[in-house]
Amino acid sequence: MTNQINLHHPLHGLPLAKPVIIGLCAVLGLSPLFQLAFANIPARDYKSASSTASDDSDLASASMSSSKINSNSRKTNSSKANSQDYKQTPTLPSTTVPVAIASPTPVAPQPAPAYAGWHNTTATMFWVGEAASADNGYIANFSSAWTTDWVGAFGGVDDPTNRCGYNPCGFTPNENPFYAALPYGDYTEFGQKGNLNVIPWFSGSVPDGSSILKNHWIAVSKNGSTAYVQWADVGPFNDDDHGYVFGSASSAYYAGLDLSPAAMDYLGIDDIGTVTWRFVESHEVPAGPWTNITTSSPPNW
Repeated sequence: MTNQINLHHPLHGLPLAKPVIIGLCAVLGLSPLFQLAFANIPARDYKSASSTASDDSDLASASMSSSKINSNSRKTNSSKANSQDYKQTPTLPSTTVPVAIASPTPVAPQPAPAYAGWHNTTATMFWVGEAASADNGYIANFSSAWTTDWVGAFGGVDDPTNRCGYNPCGFTPNENPFYAALPYGDYTEFGQKGNLNVIPWFSGSVPDGSSILKNHWIAVSKNGSTAYVQWADVGPFNDDDHGYVFGSASSAYYAGLDLSPAAMDYLGIDDIGTVTWRFVESHEVPAGPWTNITTSSPPNW
């Protein structure tokens, strides 16, 4: 609804029914004396009267719509405040903080092959230059599975009864006196075996005449002591017991490991004893008497 505003003229409300009065007013209005009288009325009083009337009307209009204003204020007060804040302190456009992208994790060196854990077995002593007897199944150790003249390559007979420390007396070995034999070999008399994939560190092929078994390191423990030896021969009694050597099966025979006189002396074993063993990589081998001389020679048939 439109509100009609009534301006209050000073003469508003007088009875003007008679023409005489109307005429009188007209005469008076034209009279110089009347105009002079009205001219002496301060302009501010008239303006004040008009403003008062206008203000009264505005207040009435404001009163009629106050509830609507209040209602709108409740709905928009928050946004208006935010709008005023925005005008006073402009907010910079929102930007997404870049998330730092992690650099690709450097590829760590490949760990050692996942060999089977510690094996429990009986170890027996053997040595370079051992003669054939009932103790070794009448198999002499003048040669090894990988070296035809093992005695010559070693530098002499590794006599277990004539020791100078961990070495045989009379000469310094050319090869590591800490050595061992396990019952699996990678060659037969006809060449490489066809099941080399049973070897954990087999990478797909081996050049003919090379061996990935010879000289590999083995840790052997007994009563809290651990000796480190290199694989130098195949045996005892077997050359294809891969389920035991590379797996978790028990050895096919009562003895599953042959150890050199130096290794047996270090572990405190006379001729035969129960030990635990496992394969290790060269970087896992600590310094010790087994690192004074290391064997690196390839097969030599």
